[in-house]
Amino acid sequence: MTVTLDGATIDDMVGTPFESFDGKAGRLLDAIISSTASSRDLNHHNQILMIDEFDRLMISGDKQSEEVLSFLLKLLDPNSRYFYSPYLKTDIRLPDTIILAGNSNLQELSDRHPQLQAMVSRLSIVHFDGFDREAKRAIAYESIIPKVEAGFRSIGVGYGDFSLGEEGRQSVEAFLQSDTDPGLRSLEKYVHGLAEAQLQKLYLQNGIQP
Repeated sequence: MTVTLDGATIDDMVGTPFESFDGKAGRLLDAIISSTASSRDLNHHNQILMIDEFDRLMISGDKQSEEVLSFLLKLLDPNSRYFYSPYLKTDIRLPDTIILAGNSNLQELSDRHPQLQAMVSRLSIVHFDGFDREAKRAIAYESIIPKVEAGFRSIGVGYGDFSLGEEGRQSVEAFLQSDTDPGLRSLEKYVHGLAEAQLQKLYLQNGIQP
């Protein structure tokens, strides 16, 4: 399960009371619930929680980010791996495995932010250099393309067999040969662009105004 910190406030993270005007479960609880296969799995300790954009809390430097950072530092203490949910009015235990993801080196950030040093000392830091071409190809054909095609098939009647087709797959292959992005965002954007172009063709063929 993944929680992104981009633009998050404390209320976004932990939620607000169910009976309040803007009652919401919060990003942490939403992530836990969406990844829970059984209603009997009450502790969720066997899940993996990935907190994305963690480094943005230090880069932003605003009060909102500082408050979320302070909350997470307490949350990541192995002796208190739980938070109180005002939505459910109970303590929620977090998974035993938590991954912090970002684009900055946490060790270097901790040198500039002493409050991080205790936490960083408990982490196993993994540097990811990026996906190689074969890994990108596998992800493209096994995950990205099928998901994009399925999404476009749901647009409406008449598009149930939507596909990038052989020409689209050849374009993806050509893109993979030149893509220098260590991640997958460029690839995802390219596949979405191909799908949108294919949809435009279908609109024209069917005489539909986009």
